[in-house]
Amino acid sequence: MLGDGTFDVLVVDIDPDGDDDHRIELVVTAGQHKGSVVPFTLPDRVSDPWSLLGMPFSLVCDGNTMRLGPPEPVAG
Repeated sequence: MLGDGTFDVLVVDIDPDGDDDHRIELVVTAGQHKGSVVPFTLPDRVSDPWSLLGMPFSLVCDGNTMRLGPPEPVAG
């Protein structure tokens, strides 16, 4: 498990499960957990999960809850 925090991730795989939800796999791209693969289930309101393949997101973990958000801005 990643523990609580915010992690930079990329969508690396999509597996439609047939129940209108889509299981995706995310890979952590930075920090201590770089390279870790994390399963995540998208809600059925995502109409085209394939469009997410290769896209960056922020994964926010808080206790037993995970949510995807827009990528964190890069300071520069």
